[in-house]
Amino acid sequence: MLVSRRTTLSLRAVALLYLALLLLLPVAVVLARTFEHGLGTAWGWVTTPAAISALWLSIVIAAIAVPANTIFGVGCALVLVRSKARGRAILDALIDLPFVVSPVIVGLALVLVYGQGGWFGDSLIRHGLTVIYTPAGMVLATVFENRPVAAAQVEDEGP
Repeated sequence: MLVSRRTTLSLRAVALLYLALLLLLPVAVVLARTFEHGLGTAWGWVTTPAAISALWLSIVIAAIAVPANTIFGVGCALVLVRSKARGRAILDALIDLPFVVSPVIVGLALVLVYGQGGWFGDSLIRHGLTVIYTPAGMVLATVFENRPVAAAQVEDEGP
């Protein structure tokens, strides 16, 4: 079956318009709702101490998680691509685990493991270390959730 160039371009245009609508409409609604009371009000919300603290916390978490994931990703990719080590399939499955597990489940698991009454939580709390609801716990969750992306990017590039 031969399809004309005009039909192909029309179908591509419709698909791109649909994707643009799916992407741009929510962003436009959020922007409209954000600035409906004016720029000054929106700026007031953004410059509150809580918002500035959240921004700095996000920057600190990213500054720790990105290098950690880079090191982990490069190391795992080198093992998976260039070696014949035993257990490569298990390592590959562990790397892909965050793709199939919901972030909500990951958060619950971290609370159950490191929270009060968890596997390691009581022992850590007795020694003055808390993981859950602290920047350390947030970094741990971020590193876990973004780990497969770092490994997959390096692995795809190959030797």
